[in-house]
Amino acid sequence: MKNIPELQHVEMLILIVKHGSFRQAAKELNISPPTLTIAINNLEEKLGARLLNRSTRSLSLTAIGEEFLNDVTPVLNDYRRVIDNLNEHRAKPEGVVKLNLPRIVLDLFFQRYFAPFKNEYPDIKLELFTTDRKVNIIDSGFDAGIRYTQDVPKDMIAIPFGEPLSLIPVASADFIKKCGAPSSPKDLVNFRCINRCFPGGDLYRWEFIGATSVITEVAVKGDLV
Repeated sequence: MKNIPELQHVEMLILIVKHGSFRQAAKELNISPPTLTIAINNLEEKLGARLLNRSTRSLSLTAIGEEFLNDVTPVLNDYRRVIDNLNEHRAKPEGVVKLNLPRIVLDLFFQRYFAPFKNEYPDIKLELFTTDRKVNIIDSGFDAGIRYTQDVPKDMIAIPFGEPLSLIPVASADFIKKCGAPSSPKDLVNFRCINRCFPGGDLYRWEFIGATSVITEVAVKGDLV
């Protein structure tokens, strides 16, 4: 395997023959003529044959060099075709993407993010698996997952998804009539509220942003989670 020449050196040889000149070929490759000469010498050394007849006034292929180019050119063209096809696939993403996410994320963001993504990349099969259980993304065979900040494992790479959401606490008229209304967020600890539990088991702490942008967290109480 040590004597297999580099494809780059073969392409250099083809370019030299095309121009009939080391200098012109080196100019197109944006390298110096001595560098090109070293590359061709290396190619000839690995093949164990002289490929070019060179003098100060003329340049031509040897019989072995001509035979070599006749044999290798179709192979090189096939190689270029394969690379072009690969680059085309890279430019046009396709395949299957498996994504694990909480149900509420799908409800909130499907129309805004997932539907446009499918329209832009029709060749990608997007498989969305929703669950509020704590699932190991990698061990479960998913390509990625969407998690609440506090549920992201420390060994995972995370980037923000979606814009910050603002929620409004509400109560029915009957509830207010029966229990009264809180005068401040901190008063909510005295009311029966509906809690939300994260997959990790932690209860959500309600967050309120004041007029000065100060965030107040309230650990509400309630018998409905």
